[in-house]
Amino acid sequence: MLVWQVLPGDEHGLGGEALQPRRALVHVVLYTVAVHTERVHSPHVQHGLGGEALQPRRALVHVVLYTVAVHTERVHSPHVQHGLGGEALQPRRALVHVVLYTVAVHTERVHSPHVQHGLGGEALQPRRALVHVVLYTVAVHTERVHSPHVQHGLGGEALQPRRALVHVVLYTVAVHTERVHSPHVQHGLGGEALQPRRALVHVVLYTVAVHTERVHSPHVQHGLGGEALQPRRALVHVVLYTVAVHTERVHSPHVQHGLGGEALQPRRALVHVVLYTVAVHTERVHSPHVQHGLGGEALQPRRALVHVVLYTVAVHTERVHSPHVQHGLGGEALQPRRALVHVVLYTVAVHTERVHSPHVQHGLGGEALQPRRALVHVVLYTVAVHTERVHSPHVQHGLGGEALQPRRALVHVVLYTVAVHTERVHSPHVQHGLGGEALQPRRALVHVVLYTVAVHTERVHSPHVQHGLGGEALQPRRALVHVVLYTVAVHTERVHSPHVQHGLGGEALQPRRALVHVVLYTVAVHTERVHSPHVQHGLGGEALQPRRALVHVVLYTVAVHTERVHSPHVQHGLGGEALQPRRALVHVVLYTVAVHTERVHSPHVQHGLGGEALQPRRALVHVVLYTVAVHTERVHSPHVQHGLGGEALQPRRALVHVVLYTVAVHTERVHSPHVQHGLGGEALQPRRALVHVVLYTVAVHTERVHSPHVQHGLGGEALQPRRALVHVVLYTVAVHTERVHSPHVQHGLGGEALQPRRALVHVVLYTVAVHTERVHSPHVQHGLGGEALQPRRALVHVVLYTVAVHTERVHSPHVQHGLGGEALQPRRALVHVVLYTVAVHTERVHSPHVQHGLGGEALQPRRALVHVVLYTVAVHTERVHSPHVQHGLGGEALQPRRALVHVVLYTVAVHTERVHSPHVQHGLGGEALQPRRALVHVVLYTVAVHTERVHSPHVQHGLGGEALQPRRALVHVVLYTVAVHTERVHSPHVQHGLGGEALQPRRALVHVVLYTVAVHTERVHSPHVQHGLGGEALQPRRALVHVVLYTVAVHTERVHSPHVQHGLGGEALQPRRALVHVVLYTVAVHTERVHSPHVQHGLGGEALQPRRALVHVVLYTVAVHTERVHSPHVQHGLGGEALQPRRALVHVVLYTVAVHTERVHSPHVQHGLGGEALQPRRALVHVVLYTVAVHTERVHSPHVQHGLGGEARRSLQRRALEAGRALVHVPLQSD
Repeated sequence: MLVWQVLPGDEHGLGGEALQPRRALVHVVLYTVAVHTERVHSPHVQHGLGGEALQPRRALVHVVLYTVAVHTERVHSPHVQHGLGGEALQPRRALVHVVLYTVAVHTERVHSPHVQHGLGGEALQPRRALVHVVLYTVAVHTERVHSPHVQHGLGGEALQPRRALVHVVLYTVAVHTERVHSPHVQHGLGGEALQPRRALVHVVLYTVAVHTERVHSPHVQHGLGGEALQPRRALVHVVLYTVAVHTERVHSPHVQHGLGGEALQPRRALVHVVLYTVAVHTERVHSPHVQHGLGGEALQPRRALVHVVLYTVAVHTERVHSPHVQHGLGGEALQPRRALVHVVLYTVAVHTERVHSPHVQHGLGGEALQPRRALVHVVLYTVAVHTERVHSPHVQHGLGGEALQPRRALVHVVLYTVAVHTERVHSPHVQHGLGGEALQPRRALVHVVLYTVAVHTERVHSPHVQHGLGGEALQPRRALVHVVLYTVAVHTERVHSPHVQHGLGGEALQPRRALVHVVLYTVAVHTERVHSPHVQHGLGGEALQPRRALVHVVLYTVAVHTERVHSPHVQHGLGGEALQPRRALVHVVLYTVAVHTERVHSPHVQHGLGGEALQPRRALVHVVLYTVAVHTERVHSPHVQHGLGGEALQPRRALVHVVLYTVAVHTERVHSPHVQHGLGGEALQPRRALVHVVLYTVAVHTERVHSPHVQHGLGGEALQPRRALVHVVLYTVAVHTERVHSPHVQHGLGGEALQPRRALVHVVLYTVAVHTERVHSPHVQHGLGGEALQPRRALVHVVLYTVAVHTERVHSPHVQHGLGGEALQPRRALVHVVLYTVAVHTERVHSPHVQHGLGGEALQPRRALVHVVLYTVAVHTERVHSPHVQHGLGGEALQPRRALVHVVLYTVAVHTERVHSPHVQHGLGGEALQPRRALVHVVLYTVAVHTERVHSPHVQHGLGGEALQPRRALVHVVLYTVAVHTERVHSPHVQHGLGGEALQPRRALVHVVLYTVAVHTERVHSPHVQHGLGGEALQPRRALVHVVLYTVAVHTERVHSPHVQHGLGGEALQPRRALVHVVLYTVAVHTERVHSPHVQHGLGGEALQPRRALVHVVLYTVAVHTERVHSPHVQHGLGGEALQPRRALVHVVLYTVAVHTERVHSPHVQHGLGGEALQPRRALVHVVLYTVAVHTERVHSPHVQHGLGGEARRSLQRRALEAGRALVHVPLQSD
């Protein structure tokens, strides 16, 4: 166990003044220790681990073999005022990640002078409880206080009153709280906090649960996270063979609170289940405090992120007007509508919902979610959750009260599985279904797993079925059937309702959206709508009436797809108009089957498998024994005109997914009458190619070039202009869509939605990747990653038994919003990950409230999510001005910049940034990515992807053609490793790189892993390097260093020497950049800021100007740090000026990673990771088996003023060294 000794002068936590103002992450290593803080009035503890910072409140206890914990807290002490990390944490921020063989932590408040502090002293006094348990676990939480400092909690104002993350793992425990009027229980486990209401029931072998609750007690008023929970907040995380949680409210003085008291009074429910999992969510309340929830105003009324890992969990919420459920588990927030079901083995889920509150008006990502947003991710060994609403006074509430009254149904079945879905109804209540109005008319998520069951919903006009399984909600239409071992699927659809007009995520889905994720041992799903009074509803009622078909197949496989039709009913199919004419995703695996759909003008087939929907065109081909392939294509040949699936594929589409001992498929468009169809015919005509492979790797890419040779490359013209997907990993697959100018494909995979753009990436055992792209087509105008997504959209899906989802926006009145509504209109990003992983996304909104979303202003316009986990992946996009690449990997979207890096086993990280470019202006997460975007994903058994644009006739296309023309490079490697990075240039487009201005000039990510490789890109003015690996894109600066077995160190620096001018990455590093990664099977990444006009942004641009850092680590850890000094020598230190003022990352331990950001009062950082958003606050910490620790700190000392590398170094010397505590050395010692 590591022990921190508070030395004289260290009164300020670990790191001294250096961390004084802001941000600290403490992650531990092999056979590690637990960290916690607590506040007490004792002069001794006054600081706990980190000084005053913990003074008032905060406690994290993480223990045992291979674990780690991170947290931050604020106090009123001028010393700690910043807690561990300085002002940044001052009022709020805490991430706790834990790993293998861990411990549980909890706090409780009581009126007893003894317990008054419980484990952590006063801090827990009134309320807070985290129970984290052993083997493979973790917990995270934050809380708010009335201190003007904390006012923001995790992400600024957003947490002001509230924030809490609880992650748990194998061999865990269950925690619960309940409120009663008994003076005894009045506090239950956690004291007053539970007093009025909150209950989490977690059950079964090795599990745990965490939750927060709101009460009217001035003490608890905040529950877990302060006021934030005041009215409502709940986190339920569960583990191996777990249990389900639910809440309900009744007027009975006994139950009135149900299990947890008033807290559940009106409504909120989270059900998380399974081995190695976690869930997080936020909710909105009418309290001026919470007004922001998780991430500031953005959540004010609503915000929710659910990330999960190995053996995951499920979450859902629902709203109702019933005074009973009115709040469900989490209060008003769920009042009318919201449901997330996340499931099992290696999975994750994210969701947001909208409300009519001017506060939430944006939900997760601003306006986009304003009315609606939902993500459902699922995995092996799962659970089922469901809700239903009926008019029966009995059921009227079902599981969750009125909320389900009219409509909501989830049917999850059997051995380790789960399914989630939402649907729309004409009831003013549900009008929103899952995510508020968004689902108003329709929404459904179905995720399933091991030997599972099928789920479906249907709405009928029959008084009997009128509700079917879930009541009216299903009345007219929707059905998802997912089956079998290790699988899942997700999708959304649009409707003409002004409410849903956005579908899942607002207008974005307005007309169309579909997500299908699947995994090993899967099932088939399908829906169909017909005009027959019988089928009129088929499996799901009218909803399917005209069209929808999903065919998923057997052992180790699954497929999902959507399509659009002209029927007013389906007109949107799964995702609205977008699918109208066409959409199909087919993913398959070992011992699989083939699926296909087709639409024809024949009255017979007119519907094919799914009715009209497939009428004109669609085809999925999946294969067997250890492999599968899927593709669709459209051609003008009367023969192929339909290809495998008829007209549907007529113009173009191809999906190739493969598995162990597998195959690869691709499509391409060419002007040759021969290839014109290639594998998929014309459909690919203009461009598209997916190559997915299995057994220890695969690579996919597409490119467009003007060369008659390459003109088609792998996929032909289809890629002609732009698009590349590289998905790799043991037993994996990938799916994507593309847009073309053909009136047929105009929609590509998903109908009009893709017309301009649409992409689904579904993967299996150990990995997946997703991406989108933009083009100058008014439809795609955006693609994935800024203009590309016209304004923005990005999905990162990862790993073992996993899936990915994403949406994109276009100028089409249909897609206009993609997945996430207006939010994506300009911007939207989803990151989904599995096996020991998670995904996050960002989005921007116009709401003054959310203006910041999760992370403050930064998301205002921009948002960033960092998810990491064993066996993971990452995705990204970029934009360029080249008419060729103008789309690069994803069309214009990449035009100036965008990159997708997907990785596997043992971690990943993702983030976004903002720029002032009108194109990217939003990128992944809105304005934030405007100019810049970066994803770093890494994992064992990985793959590399990259794109680059150069002016060289040779490279001009590189892998992906012109698209990469000016700049972009991703180098991903295989067997045990990968690395990804992005960088900025002086282009008005990129001007910001990752994190806004911060990357303006430069960006760097260093990821490493066992048996790995190194990747880097750089931009230089040399005609030779001018493009380096990625061309101009790196022109000014960029460097990625990836390492291998038994480690390596990498660094970059910028100098004025013509030689180094580029260093490892060229000019990009020109002024400064350094990465030091060390130790057996490890890696580290970091960024730093400098005052140099070059680095001015460091890693993430201005954001880092003062600070930004991503640290990803792996097997048996590594330590990384940066520091700035005024010495001409060190001026850049390890990383140069970039670290000038402050930044330090310490990552440690076996198979792990951590990420975080922090805010400062510097006009530079004002945005941190994601711009203003971090200005005051922002932090992401993701960790994985055998974890890692990361931290940064800022101080007012001219020395440290710059993080670890000045006062910070002096602080660390004083702290780590003098205290005999060096995070970097600890893991080494551990090793």
